[in-house]
Amino acid sequence: LIFLQHSLSSFLINSSVYLLRSCVFIFTCFFIFFFLMIRRPPRSTLSSSSAASDVYKRQDTWSGLERQPDVSITLNVDMLHKLGVATFKDESQRDTIHIESTIPPQCIESITANDPADLPAALKAKIVNPLDFDAIPVIDLSADRDTIVRNIASACTQVGFFQISKHGISSQTLTQVIERAADFFALPQSTKDQLGSNLNCGARGYFGKGDENLGGVQGQGDERAGAKAMVDNKEGFDMGPDHSHRIASPVFGAKTPFASELDPDWERFMSRYHTEMTELAMRLLSYIGAALNLPSEFFEEAFFEPVSTLRLLHYYSHTNYMAGEVGAGAHTDYGGLTILLQGTGGLQVLNSVKGEWVHVPPTPGVFTVNLGDMLMRWSGNRYSSTIHRVINLSNVDRYSVPFFFNPNIDTMISPIADSKCQKSEPVRCGDILEDFYKQAGLFK
Repeated sequence: LIFLQHSLSSFLINSSVYLLRSCVFIFTCFFIFFFLMIRRPPRSTLSSSSAASDVYKRQDTWSGLERQPDVSITLNVDMLHKLGVATFKDESQRDTIHIESTIPPQCIESITANDPADLPAALKAKIVNPLDFDAIPVIDLSADRDTIVRNIASACTQVGFFQISKHGISSQTLTQVIERAADFFALPQSTKDQLGSNLNCGARGYFGKGDENLGGVQGQGDERAGAKAMVDNKEGFDMGPDHSHRIASPVFGAKTPFASELDPDWERFMSRYHTEMTELAMRLLSYIGAALNLPSEFFEEAFFEPVSTLRLLHYYSHTNYMAGEVGAGAHTDYGGLTILLQGTGGLQVLNSVKGEWVHVPPTPGVFTVNLGDMLMRWSGNRYSSTIHRVINLSNVDRYSVPFFFNPNIDTMISPIADSKCQKSEPVRCGDILEDFYKQAGLFK
């Protein structure tokens, strides 16, 4: 009896061990399978059928992606095959096609924005067909000077904005700029508030949501965008140039307050980037001056101590459109040039001829250049400043870094001599800047 009891106990103990081991093994296999499934690489779900595309748009989750894509693209798969583009299907998902090459533009049948359900119709924009290359000119700055001047003249006359590639600023630097912008906005709110531009004459430092609202802000007599009472759903940080102390203005000559909590190299890095952007802006102005048949020293004299601002912007992930919020309201920039670095999409530009808003998606290593009202005035309205806005459709935090390049504080702005527009009284740069800051709400 004792022997049987001992045997039975051993059997039960061994059975328990085996059962426990089996459970651990099954749980481990399940965990590995689940981990592999969620780590699967992103897929491009593409179809030549509009019905399949509609099904894909209605998905509540986007397999393998960190967030909903900015756009849905419908491709002509038959055209892909005719052009020799290699594709293959995933046996686990028959409606998924993998493409291991660049997609030829002629294979794209449609591109539609994945707009939020609550986005008002007035805030929707068109996705430009890649075949329509004139819609968003991209100018290669490694080309010969005559070609660059000709392309910039065409873009300034027909569109009012353009993009630039091969500009000499490394992609590593651009990535770090966006990362360091995110580092700043991750600081505690109390720290950012201590750097408030309202404590520093209004043009240098931090501003929060609602402090600057750009809807309808534009040059005197310019009613293209219309006045809109909307709240900009963003926060920002404005930095002046190293020569700020030489700018004869209590506002734009104020020193930029920096946060001691940031990495010691943060300020030095931003200062170097500010210098690089100044050099790039002067280079662009030399091309614009040549296109306007101006002497080489014209812009050199007007910008020898520019009132430049490097601005970090953070657009919040959720925008309450029903409450009248927008990323940044429709406006024109007030100065000479704006050179924009986008982290994620959201910029929209108004095609004034067609009355359509157009998405300007970010491209790695490419800047977007806006012409400001001062340059429009200088050119005698030959060139046009660009009405633009920001609608953050990504459902994630958006970071962008515009560089505003404005003339010396006392430079007088008036149409150039050979302009055909009606002559007007010269206006001082500092007066124009202060007027726009008041319109936007940064000056009380």
